[in-house]
Amino acid sequence: MQTDTQSGTQTDTQSGIQSDTQSNRFHTIQKKILEYCIEPRTSKEIRDYIGISSKSYVATNILKPMIDSKKLEYTNKNSTNARNQKYVTYKR
Repeated sequence: MQTDTQSGTQTDTQSGIQSDTQSNRFHTIQKKILEYCIEPRTSKEIRDYIGISSKSYVATNILKPMIDSKKLEYTNKNSTNARNQKYVTYKR
């Protein structure tokens, strides 16, 4: 029985470490993007800079949440899906 409990604890601990690591990585990526986007940048430029090639992943999991939390803003606010859309660090 102790082995099962120990095994479960190890799994929970490993899962917590992975979650913390992913959270730290996400915050590091956000910080890099905010520094990089002082000048307006395209999604492609941002993807190349952070080293993630998936357009949909970056748009859905990184850029959209940053826009929603007012860390980034669109340069073309009237047409958020414009092909020439750029992103810039939100100026308060």
